[in-house]
Amino acid sequence: MDSMDKSIMMLKREGKTLPEIGLILRLSRSRLLEQYRKEIQNPEEDRSLTPFAREIRNRTRAALCVHYGGDVLQHPERIATRGVAELTKASRIGAKGRAQIAAALQKTGVIGDAETWLAGGI
Repeated sequence: MDSMDKSIMMLKREGKTLPEIGLILRLSRSRLLEQYRKEIQNPEEDRSLTPFAREIRNRTRAALCVHYGGDVLQHPERIATRGVAELTKASRIGAKGRAQIAAALQKTGVIGDAETWLAGGI
């Protein structure tokens, strides 16, 4: 992990959003997302990932960050509250990804039943 990666992860742990980190480090949105995605590719190396984030695939984590914002992995209740209808609008998250997200939400106690949530209930 280089110094830029460490800086990004340190600022994320402090609660900064990706746009705030971009301003602080003078990185464009695309470059910041590239760096951040690189860091979340291996959840075993980054112990700062939440239990929810560890339960879903790298590609799904990246798509969630792009659609909802980088801090959604720390606040999965935002995904649950907005529901599966909002999730279907996210690009690069298909049926398998939605099922994986629902299972992770259930496993981490955010929702009661994954199948009910996928069917449109909470």
